[in-house]
Amino acid sequence: MKTTRTQLEVGPGHGTNPRKDSVEIAAVAQSPAPTRRKIVFLGSHGCGQTSIITRLAQDYFPVAGTWTNSRYFGFVKLKVQVKGDTVKLRMCEGGTPPEPHDLSGVRFRPMILEGANVAVLLYSIESPESLEEVVQTRLIPEVRQHLGPIITVLLGCKMDLREDHSEQLRLAESGRRMLRWDDGEAIRKQIGADLFFECSAKEDSTESLQNISVELARLSLLYPYRIREKRGKLCNIM
Repeated sequence: MKTTRTQLEVGPGHGTNPRKDSVEIAAVAQSPAPTRRKIVFLGSHGCGQTSIITRLAQDYFPVAGTWTNSRYFGFVKLKVQVKGDTVKLRMCEGGTPPEPHDLSGVRFRPMILEGANVAVLLYSIESPESLEEVVQTRLIPEVRQHLGPIITVLLGCKMDLREDHSEQLRLAESGRRMLRWDDGEAIRKQIGADLFFECSAKEDSTESLQNISVELARLSLLYPYRIREKRGKLCNIM
């Protein structure tokens, strides 16, 4: 609930109005503190996580290499309104190093994941390998190891490339194809993600990306309830 402060009326020789003073103090006391939540964005190198975080928080498309030097500890903050309540999101990027022998991501990832309420797993629709990495190699195994039954969102990035004929030709030359919506939805079901989106940080409207921010904030507010539910399901399976 948003509270508007009542301005005190002070006139010559009248002093402070005690009644209005008490109204202002009561209003401030009743104003709820914003809820704080942590969102981690995890994806293979080059899948677009820096771009989507920057668009969500600052509404501009960054140039290449913006966060190269802060790949593992970069974060931005964003305020989101969910049904009249303010949610402060701390959005952290946990990139995967481009070189297979670079183990820095393995060392730093637990620190990035610590305290997270929602894990956003990203892939690029022009890179089938990035979707495989979500499931089979690093992302889901690491998230489950360090966070347990966390709320997860699957996010397909670079949706604008689906209409790029040169990208389609490049993939076809190597016997691959552009990932479709159905491919992402199948993986969402396989890993048990709570939501699945596709987006383009480069071309999507501000309103469309704001809807993603609101959904992430809404899910983060459900964190304690969903975790109990997920843990209950795991216990029943075991």
